Amino acid sequence: MKALLVISALFVVTSIVALIVAPEARLWGLILLTAWSTIFLITLVRFVRAGRANSRDGK
Repeated sequence: MKALLVISALFVVTSIVALIVAPEARLWGLILLTAWSTIFLITLVRFVRAGRANSRDGK
């Protein structure tokens, strides 16, 4: 799960850089940015929830 979080974050950053560097690819950049941001946020929420569940079990 941590690997997916890191990979998603890298793709979000890459999409932002692509939007800045190649404005002619703006549509694809926005599509990729939206997709990877959604994956990143879903993974982050799952990661945080799993961490909270583990900390509750450990008490």
